[in-house]
Amino acid sequence: MEGWNATVAFPHLKELYFAFNQVEDETDLIPAVVQNENLTYLVITGNPFAINLENSTLEILLAERFSRGGQLVNENINPPTYLRGARNKTAPD
Repeated sequence: MEGWNATVAFPHLKELYFAFNQVEDETDLIPAVVQNENLTYLVITGNPFAINLENSTLEILLAERFSRGGQLVNENINPPTYLRGARNKTAPD
């Protein structure tokens, strides 16, 4: 997110849904949180760094905003059931 300037581009941004992108490193999102004081809700679910639970800095940054309702969302994701293998079906007698 090179060149990110949230205070100029999105001065009133409160929620950022950044789920299921290909962000490898949480440091790429830190400017979005640090530069935008209004941002209190950030969804990172599905990004490679979030899947690997490498989001401690973002947790800290959003936690300090918790008094204003700050929240970092990184939900567990399960692979679709069709990737878990077919179940054996038996024909009724």
